[in-house]
Amino acid sequence: VGLGSCVYLWSAFTSKVTKLCDLAESDDSVTSVSWTKKGSHLAVGTNRGEVHIWDTVKCQQVRTMGGHSARIGTLAWNGPLLASGSRDRIIYLRDARVQRPFTARLSA
Repeated sequence: VGLGSCVYLWSAFTSKVTKLCDLAESDDSVTSVSWTKKGSHLAVGTNRGEVHIWDTVKCQQVRTMGGHSARIGTLAWNGPLLASGSRDRIIYLRDARVQRPFTARLSA
């Protein structure tokens, strides 16, 4: 669950709540979240236009990808590929396996 500047994980098995991240230090807020199909990684979109990839098993941030100049309103995974859509009217296609922040750019 994304609430303000934080992302919380809730386990249905144990009812345990864990704070995954807090973006308050960077004066940012969570605007979208998306799980991978396997459920081990979570993409977090921010008001500043960044995408943070988290390993939810280890509770560690894997990487941060920039590119957008405005709030990220939607994220969608397809295998290792992640699409991010922003208020800046750009969709970035990102491959989590490569170092580049995005592999394709679609604009309207």
